[in-house]
Amino acid sequence: MHREAEVKALFWTLRIGDGVRVSQINRNSRRAWSVVRTLESMGLARVERLGRTKLVRLTEKGERVRMKLLEALRELNASEHALPSAEPLQVSELRASSLPEWLRGNPWLQVIGERGRT
Repeated sequence: MHREAEVKALFWTLRIGDGVRVSQINRNSRRAWSVVRTLESMGLARVERLGRTKLVRLTEKGERVRMKLLEALRELNASEHALPSAEPLQVSELRASSLPEWLRGNPWLQVIGERGRT
């Protein structure tokens, strides 16, 4: 699978959390269903029907990935607070061994971290 699609899947795995309506993913239903199909094909999410509402929830695999991402973000935040400089921690400044191989060099990791703080 294309690396960009994998990075987007990580973002959506964090965003979905305990579950969201398909319409909350994107107002454009084609785009929303494209995201859902991608996550389903990776085994990260499934669609449940609650009456007329379609809810996207993470699978067990999706939950494991989400927990690993949250752990990596906590580690980033802890490292950021440990730095003596006033500048925010850049992902490129992290030691390569401090992140799992599948997260190293990932430009979306900082974006996900910033969204998690808001």
